[in-house]
Amino acid sequence: MRDRAHRARSTLMVLAVGSLLVSATADASNGLDSPEAGVLQMSRGGAWVARADNPLSAYFNPAAMAFNPSGVHLGAQLLIRAHCFDRLDASGNRPTPGGNISTAPPEEVCADITPFPNPQLAATFRIHEQWAVGLAF
Repeated sequence: MRDRAHRARSTLMVLAVGSLLVSATADASNGLDSPEAGVLQMSRGGAWVARADNPLSAYFNPAAMAFNPSGVHLGAQLLIRAHCFDRLDASGNRPTPGGNISTAPPEEVCADITPFPNPQLAATFRIHEQWAVGLAF
């Protein structure tokens, strides 16, 4: 019994270390906020918990799938990323980095990127009164 528990612990440790070794590195955020998807939920301020009543609940609120009818959702949002950043201190001047560095940060920096669609595809299937299966992209 003890040997089996030791073997199980060793296997879990090997799997944990292995998953850390093959995992991807974390990338920094690019500042793009992809809002909640779905017309109904956007009109409710993104309130998925309040009422998740379409197949996108498979992604945003899986517990609600059991209360929804079977269905398919196909939609898209047009994400427009056009914003500027200018670093100023409380008095409206560009701050210096400090230390021996005397140069101020650059002027205003803007990111104007071509708008691109954010597609949504989801489907749910009721297999029982209290069970549902869903898939969302």
